[in-house]
Amino acid sequence: MSLRFFKRIPIIPGLLYINISKGGISFSLRPKGASITAGRHGVTRSLSIPGTGISYRKFASYPHETPPPRSEANPDARQFLLDRIEEQVDGKKKS
Repeated sequence: MSLRFFKRIPIIPGLLYINISKGGISFSLRPKGASITAGRHGVTRSLSIPGTGISYRKFASYPHETPPPRSEANPDARQFLLDRIEEQVDGKKKS
């Protein structure tokens, strides 16, 4: 089980909100039956028919650049750390 956190703060009640979560901050424009949310992962548009549970959601845009996977983010730093670990292991073996 993981810990989750989410708080929606109304700026203009019933229309404009700031959303705060463990993953970051986003802004929502939420008239009844629709919403547009802009945050770290891009813009999302949603439409629904209130009271029915029927909805449609679409990611309208994505950030221009996505970060590389963590293992490939900085190969020089990764190699540096591997070299230091190897030095430590070799130093302990000689002692």
